[in-house]
Amino acid sequence: MFCVHRYFFERESTKFQQMFGGPTSPGKKPEGSSPDTAFRLNDITAEDFAHFLWIFYNPRPSAYDASTHVWITILRTACKWLFPEVKTLAIKELERNATALVDPVVLYENYKDDSSVLALLYAKLCSRDKPLTMEESVCLGIETTVRVFQARERLRSSSLEGMKSPLPDDVDLADVIQVIDEVWEGDMKHALSRWVIVKVFSVLLPPAHVS
Repeated sequence: MFCVHRYFFERESTKFQQMFGGPTSPGKKPEGSSPDTAFRLNDITAEDFAHFLWIFYNPRPSAYDASTHVWITILRTACKWLFPEVKTLAIKELERNATALVDPVVLYENYKDDSSVLALLYAKLCSRDKPLTMEESVCLGIETTVRVFQARERLRSSSLEGMKSPLPDDVDLADVIQVIDEVWEGDMKHALSRWVIVKVFSVLLPPAHVS
């Protein structure tokens, strides 16, 4: 059994605000106010719940050091229980610790509804010289992998230089974004207009080909 401060859950989560705000029958203790009326959380293990509580009871609040596995557990719980600030923190830490370009792609596909950022990540994958590796393809899943290869094929000439396939000289960033839009068949409903996306994208992707 865990004894935790109700304040954190009410402050951070609309789901728990509703749970705590429910009516109490006359003569009964409010739910969660004693061991007899404790909330039963059947959708999480004790270990994962302890990881989640660490966000609020971290003895060093300026330093959130945890493994990728722990942050993914925290992120999954934050999404399920509607803790937006915890979700933002977990995504920030996972992005900071990402070791490959596909890591933030998978992260944004699964947990963050921000199509403009996701479109830029797709474009970066499609613009780099090297094709997806087997490991990257497994991480991305078959649907995203097929779309990335389709976009790369449309953006390139038929000639290859070894394992690398640079973009033709006449393909610019606007062309890349347009192909992403078409290959993803309208799924990428960008929050930004195209010229803003291209402007931001030019910072993430310098004019030189990305390797």
